[in-house]
This record gives sequence, structure tokens and C-alpha cells, in this order.
Amino acid sequence: MPAEVHAVGVIRMAVVHAALGGEQKEDSDRSDYRDVGERRTPMPKYLFRVKLTVDGLKGLLKEGAAARREVVERMVQSLDGRLESIYWAFGEDDVYVTVEMPDNTSAAAMGLVTSAAGGVRTSTVVLLTPEEIDEAVRRQVEYRAPGA
Repeated sequence: MPAEVHAVGVIRMAVVHAALGGEQKEDSDRSDYRDVGERRTPMPKYLFRVKLTVDGLKGLLKEGAAARREVVERMVQSLDGRLESIYWAFGEDDVYVTVEMPDNTSAAAMGLVTSAAGGVRTSTVVLLTPEEIDEAVRRQVEYRAPGA
């Protein structure tokens, strides 16, 4: 077993242990963090807005929502991500999925593969933390409004 896979498994077991009343782990020990240079940062979060096609609706009726959730969770884990939530909804979109992924490339891969399979159409929203917005506000940007 590769060392990285083993380390992630050990960290996940520690998080489960802590959730069941064991010793608390620091945030930097959690598996939903990634190494960025010399520091550990939370993994980016993404919202997938999903519209079922006719084939996707037939599959949902045949398999059920819980089975589809398991498929989505395995897919996200195969990309070294973490499924945060999945909700079916009324309205324009049929399903909302929030995940943590290591990077934009992983999120793009998930959207591309699921849409290409034909059962769904997805759109992906990058979710930003309050700290990321604060950092964006502090950045110096050179800009001139049209006509100014």
C-alpha cells in the first residue's frame, strides 16, 4: 500500500475515533486538508448543481437515491476528495452536491466524467471561505470602468 494511502487511512481512523469520543485531533491532522508549499490549507469546496436527463431519472427510479449517493461518494474519494452533502431538490436543479476536492482539476474531472456518461448535466460552483474573500478584498487590482 502506498505511504500516502496508508497515511490518509490512519488520519481518517483518528477522525472517526475522535468523533466517537476519543482524543481530539488538530485541524492540521484532518484528511480534508492539503499541503500547499510549506503549509497545510483546507481543501477547496465545490457545489455541483445537477440536472437529471431522462436516462438519469430512469436510473434513479431503478436504483434509488441512497445507491446513487454511494456511487457519488466512491467517485469523490477516488479523486482524493470528500463528499460533504448531497440533496435532491424541487426546481430547476434536481440534485445539489457539495464536496471538498484537492484542486480545480479534480473538480473538473468529476463534472466532465459525470456529464459525459449521459445521465446528468452538471454545473460547478467554486465555493469561497470568508477568509478567501477577505484576502481578495485586500488585493490591489488595476482596473478602469468602461467609459471612465
